[in-house]
Amino acid sequence: MNSDFKIPITDDFLREAYSSNFYEFWDEHTLPILVETGTYLGSGVQNALFRGIKEIHSIEIDPQLYEMNLNFLFWGVKANRGGCRIDEKQSLFILGDDYNVNLYCGDSCEVLPALLTSGFDKRAFFWLDGHVSFPNGLASTKSKIGGNIPIFYELEAIANHHIKTHHIFIDMDNVVCWDNKDKIKKTILAINSEYKFKEVPRFYFDDPEKSSLAISRIKHLVGSETYSNGSGEDKCIEEHCKETTPDSYDKNTVLIAYIESNDS
Repeated sequence: MNSDFKIPITDDFLREAYSSNFYEFWDEHTLPILVETGTYLGSGVQNALFRGIKEIHSIEIDPQLYEMNLNFLFWGVKANRGGCRIDEKQSLFILGDDYNVNLYCGDSCEVLPALLTSGFDKRAFFWLDGHVSFPNGLASTKSKIGGNIPIFYELEAIANHHIKTHHIFIDMDNVVCWDNKDKIKKTILAINSEYKFKEVPRFYFDDPEKSSLAISRIKHLVGSETYSNGSGEDKCIEEHCKETTPDSYDKNTVLIAYIESNDS
């Protein structure tokens, strides 16, 4: 864990941090490069930076969410010193000495294959979370190629890459992924028969003991029992977390595919 990178502790950050237990499921199989589909509110990017991941590529299909994440990273440039190159479809942020975040606005079915054929020559861990979350508004834009859940197109792009030992994390909180779990595993095994699988919880709402541990971990990493959300008064981290509840459709499962012999 590396918390030298400065990030704003906001209501949304804490909600996403608790909802994913600070992405604890990344711990054993992270690699120096993150490739994410579905930037959403930026929680994956924020937590990767907090963990000291210094090269990040995140793809978001919704232009409004893309713009929201640009604003967060503008804050990062100011707080940590650095620079940026902004474009309507692709932006690069250099934060601090050697953190770099690449944001892409587009369909993962198109952007991911282009990224992986543009001289991308290092092992990475992939967080595949690029699905439609709501029928309307933010996070409701579907892929013209892959529809609401483009997981198999994303796996095809990874399969076509010359490196066959990437680690793959898949959010299973939708019916398509859940009902096609065996097909997803077979697709990954076709990339490399040495892949092993884990299914781990994304959050601990239904387990009081683990929920308390998750809250304790967040308070430890934030370094305080409270935080300021910009309103001028401190808020209690524990109270805020306990107000968070899971979505009714969520399967609370992350599928992890990893190559045991190449862990680093």
